[in-house]
Amino acid sequence: MTTYIQTKCHCGLNSFKVAFKTSELPLSTAACHCNSCRHTTGQMLVIDVPIQGVPLSSTAEGDVAASLEGLTAYKSSKDMTRYFCTKCSAYFFFHNGVHDVWAVFSGVLEKVDEVLSVSHHIWVEDTLDGGIADHYRTVNDVVLPRYAQRATSGTLPLGWKAKEFANAETHPLHCHCKAISLALTRATEIKDPKSEYWLVPGKEGAPMRFMAAHCFCSDCRLSSGSQIQSWVIVPRVNVTDASTSASVDPENAAARPKGLKQYESSPGKRREFCGTCGATVFWWREGVSHLDLSAGLFDQEAGGARAEKWLVWYDRIIHPKDAISPATLAALTEGVKAEKAEEV
Repeated sequence: MTTYIQTKCHCGLNSFKVAFKTSELPLSTAACHCNSCRHTTGQMLVIDVPIQGVPLSSTAEGDVAASLEGLTAYKSSKDMTRYFCTKCSAYFFFHNGVHDVWAVFSGVLEKVDEVLSVSHHIWVEDTLDGGIADHYRTVNDVVLPRYAQRATSGTLPLGWKAKEFANAETHPLHCHCKAISLALTRATEIKDPKSEYWLVPGKEGAPMRFMAAHCFCSDCRLSSGSQIQSWVIVPRVNVTDASTSASVDPENAAARPKGLKQYESSPGKRREFCGTCGATVFWWREGVSHLDLSAGLFDQEAGGARAEKWLVWYDRIIHPKDAISPATLAALTEGVKAEKAEEV
């Protein structure tokens, strides 16, 4: 027996039907933290699940292979091709050319917990600091193994770090293809503590840091293909184009990084992504002096995937009522609170 699940993106340009063998649901799957997954999407992790056959037309009767003309293909390696919405950037599919297997991103599924269950983390070693695996610790009270590489490799303990990182003056960010390469500079003053709550003073002479948080809103999920969109709130003036060293101004065509594509997800709110590899880069509002950077862009070599020399992770989830997976929401809610308690 076959179960069919509908998928869609935010802009509506793409919708598909994907098939699963009913008796195998929910499928056990991994949360992947590899550098390729993080930097091609701009997300802190990728959760996907293999489908039966190929993506199917969402409107045709029966199993009719879908047209992928509304998707942009990006070949992230010799054997792996990734597909994202050309208009709104939502990631839909992987295709493994060696085994001819398709997988769907969990954020575009109309149902998640009925289809998959995250059972372990893979490629945690790539993060250099555990990444979001430190926030995603358990599912239904079962501790998730944290594999260094594939699920056949050794595991890494909670709190693991490959090395200690220095307090640098700038921090590099980039997408996978590096068409978008940015640098973040330090904020040095808080002019209005009430409105600039996202600037966090350093302790004992340490530099100021920026607030980061995990968002579960439907707009973020359907325009990224990820259940979890992790944002970092920063003043525009502190985001520079690595190729020019000039501050990024998304409202000024001359100060926009080349390679950015824009999608207006609601009036006055614009999401920017790499037109080549599909990575979410940032979103911004007209007339506001700050923007939200996608946390998966942070160069792990400079500070680990969580970039804790630069970021303070908020201990609450943003827009929890929009979560499509109660299991994922519960895991992150518990994880960020646990990490915050451990800091005390």
